[in-house]
Amino acid sequence: MNKEYAEFLQSDVVQPPEDLSARVFQRITLLLNPLGRVVFAKILGLHAVVGFLSLAICHQFDINPFQTSFSLSDVLMEFMGHRACMVFCGVFFVATTFVLAGFLLSIEELKVLRRNRWVQTASLGMLSLAILFFAGAEVALSMGIYWWVGSWLGGLLSAEAMYKYRSFQPI
Repeated sequence: MNKEYAEFLQSDVVQPPEDLSARVFQRITLLLNPLGRVVFAKILGLHAVVGFLSLAICHQFDINPFQTSFSLSDVLMEFMGHRACMVFCGVFFVATTFVLAGFLLSIEELKVLRRNRWVQTASLGMLSLAILFFAGAEVALSMGIYWWVGSWLGGLLSAEAMYKYRSFQPI
């Protein structure tokens, strides 16, 4: 046996201060069991950036803050029709956020997202639709429903796919 290791085993036990132990334990508990609202807040912040940038590629309800001439929605509308375009645009708008979140969040945060996926994906879709409406989008009820269903399904599928992808990644 190594001499230094033997000395270590023979040394006196020194207890750290209780308040330090409690703070370390509390911090580790929060890292291993993040709160759902904290995870959702992180996703909201990410979605604010990703959602805004996605408008350069796929204009949502004719909102085009970058004044780009190309829009994926124009192509989809021509080949798939208005309803399918609304569903796909909802998928694209929300799924891009969850795919990026899959790479940026910890695996513990992804587990919390997966546990709350029905509520978090539905809420993000509804909140996104409301923000687009207040930003000046002309949202007909039927088209808004198609868009929201797409955003919800896109959020569910992408969140699950990213969880599975990250679960099988080596540490």
